Amino acid sequence: MPDKLDPTRAAERLAHATQVHQSGDLDRAKALYESLLAEQPDHADALNLLGVIALQQQQAQHAVALIGRAMELSPQRSDFASNRGLAWQVLKNLDQALRDFEQAVALDFTSASAHYNLGTAQQQLNQHALALQSYNCTLALTPRFADAWVNSGVALQELGKLQQATGRYEHALRIDPNNANAYSNLGVALQALGRPHDALANCEHALALQPHGAQHHYNRANVLRELEQFDAAVAAYDQALGLQPHYVHAHSNRGVALHKLGNNAAAIASYDRAIALDANAAHPHYNRGNALHEQQSLDAAVASYDHALRAQPDYPEAHWNKSLTLLLAGNFAQGLPLYEWRWHPRNQTLNSSQPPLAHAPWLGLTPLAGKTLLLHAEQGLGDSLQFCRYAPLLAAMGAKVLLEVQAPLHRLLHGMKGVDQLLVQGASRPAFDLHCPLMSLPLALMNHDAGAQTVGAGGAWLGAPTRPYLSADPVLQLNWEARLAAAERQDLPSRRPRVGLVWRGSATHANDQQRSMALSTLLAHLTPGYQYVSLQKEVGANDDAALRADGQLLHFGETLADFADTAALVACLDRVVCVDTAVAHLAAAMGKETCLLLPFVPDWRWQLERRDSPWYPSMRLYRQARRGDWATPLQELRHDLARALADAPA
Repeated sequence: MPDKLDPTRAAERLAHATQVHQSGDLDRAKALYESLLAEQPDHADALNLLGVIALQQQQAQHAVALIGRAMELSPQRSDFASNRGLAWQVLKNLDQALRDFEQAVALDFTSASAHYNLGTAQQQLNQHALALQSYNCTLALTPRFADAWVNSGVALQELGKLQQATGRYEHALRIDPNNANAYSNLGVALQALGRPHDALANCEHALALQPHGAQHHYNRANVLRELEQFDAAVAAYDQALGLQPHYVHAHSNRGVALHKLGNNAAAIASYDRAIALDANAAHPHYNRGNALHEQQSLDAAVASYDHALRAQPDYPEAHWNKSLTLLLAGNFAQGLPLYEWRWHPRNQTLNSSQPPLAHAPWLGLTPLAGKTLLLHAEQGLGDSLQFCRYAPLLAAMGAKVLLEVQAPLHRLLHGMKGVDQLLVQGASRPAFDLHCPLMSLPLALMNHDAGAQTVGAGGAWLGAPTRPYLSADPVLQLNWEARLAAAERQDLPSRRPRVGLVWRGSATHANDQQRSMALSTLLAHLTPGYQYVSLQKEVGANDDAALRADGQLLHFGETLADFADTAALVACLDRVVCVDTAVAHLAAAMGKETCLLLPFVPDWRWQLERRDSPWYPSMRLYRQARRGDWATPLQELRHDLARALADAPA
């Protein structure tokens, strides 16, 4: 056994080796540390620093062993514990890393680096509140630690405190104006705050400082996608992937951009690549499910959502979209319970009208007799028109029914059968015992049927009404009849059959680009011999030009004050041709013959393939054969209109 080195000589050799190490000559420093250890195997500092070199040379497991020996020799050294924690992090053993960082803090509470390292491990373990505490301790010890300001901003952002997060990033930039991560993360926060143009500027500033940062390219791509610059977004994702080919989120979100461009096959290939890299990542399975839904591959879409939910059981968007796929397939028994996930806060961007009610909704599991039940509108006007149908059934079950609807429907629904009191959304509410969102009524009534052991195919909760349940005000109808007669041609021997037209829905609807069409497209396919009447209240510039050029289409525009006026005008017509908007529900609920023009992937309530509707006996469905193909349903419509005209009595 070699003689132990003189302490002074050992210290000199360690200092020399450390100086070489700091110069960046790792191989020579390693040789010097090993030489020192050959003569003094229990030199804890040499073991620790040799472990640091192993970590720098991507030998993390060897680093753990070397630093572990150093810790056995000097168990009170905080820096040793921190260094081994860093090695465990590289090995993705976050629990071990956390324990070492906690030990480092316990050994030296004044060590800013120990607090900072502990914060990074807590953040990786999604312990964001604890991570924020660790970063705050770091900053109390070293207020000008820019990266700690940045990481504390990330923790705040994960906790939903976006304004505070932006303040942390901005503070980091005052300390270090060239901190690319601060600019990049500030961009992410500004995007979440609804400031995408400011977000893009910050992401680009980060890239100017650090052009080879894959994260910065990825963040920029996400902003470009939000700005609907999908081609540019795909290019930015490709730049991120060129720098970091195994970037799972970049593959997944690249697929989303491709999906938006209508390239579903390429989108699915991107999702598949992400899944091949990490089969337990929930988001690519979720995104893949969305793409398969858009291809009408419903069983495969459900399977992808199930994969996402196995990876992340509390994934609200996956539950919600799985429900839409099941409902589109006609699987109401499984789909309706999952449809309640629309109320999760993460899904409120899709459904932002959650009422401020403290108690859970009535879902059919308690008796209604003698109870006051508030039914309240949610989502769109068409949804309210479709599901108010259940008021008479609920009244027959013994409930006093309060119906709360959007203001444009109030005059139309006044006096509706089964409704004891009609309320306007936003006004004060009288006392009530139970409440139910209108679109939860199918589930509530399905549950009630099951409890009563009367459920079956076509139960009362789904079956079409046997007769119309909405009607026009007779006085308003007479007024509109007079207006129509005055506007129609007077040189014809008899009145032409009247057909109402709706070609656009609200531009704010998430799927409006797919469900709406240009007026010129519709006019080009209409059958001559009818008097066509616009039921659109507002007409955009392009459609206005087509309207004026046609000259034969009657249009009343703003004189349609609300849905009571629209119902009165519909009552004067022979049939209605409509894209998927509220007017389709209105006309069909009035029993008017309704021709509904549907996109390739329609809303769930219209299901697939069938030409009739389970909700409305007087409705006929016309479907696109492929995405964006209006020619097919419009040609079928033209044929049916021509046949109806030929069959009409002279």
